[in-house]
Amino acid sequence: MLGLWFGMQFIGGIGATPGTGGVAYWAHSGGFIAGLVLALPLWLRRGGFAFWRQTDGHPPHAASRYDLNESRIPKVGRK
Repeated sequence: MLGLWFGMQFIGGIGATPGTGGVAYWAHSGGFIAGLVLALPLWLRRGGFAFWRQTDGHPPHAASRYDLNESRIPKVGRK
């Protein structure tokens, strides 16, 4: 999905005429590439694919538990 989004932004930037702008397309494409370049070394330092193979695709912490309590906000009847 991210590849499709990036492709749409890139093609939108190429297809934009000088009079209509197109700066937003290039800003989104550049931001995506910058994020990828900055996040890739961190991902590799954390182990890359090996990290997920070791944990079977689950985060290395216990699953969170949420206890949902009844709301104390009074219910207003409708007529």
